[in-house]
Amino acid sequence: MAGLEVLKKTDLCLQLKNVQARTLIIHGREDTICPFGAAEYMARQIPNARLEILDNTGHVPHLTRPEKFNSILNDFLKEGREFQ
Repeated sequence: MAGLEVLKKTDLCLQLKNVQARTLIIHGREDTICPFGAAEYMARQIPNARLEILDNTGHVPHLTRPEKFNSILNDFLKEGREFQ
């Protein structure tokens, strides 16, 4: 509960523009815990961020759509290796 309380009280939105790492955001369009608009916002604010949207998916896409989630993640990681 303490961790959730920190998340509730901490706003790091202004820090997003400072993220230097390649960033992949995988978000379920039907997420009722973290609204879809938040993922869109993060993707716009983080330089070089990539947003992948999973339709018919909620808050835990890695559990509810593991094959699709892993496929997206693997593709992202492979792309990163090409630039090293």
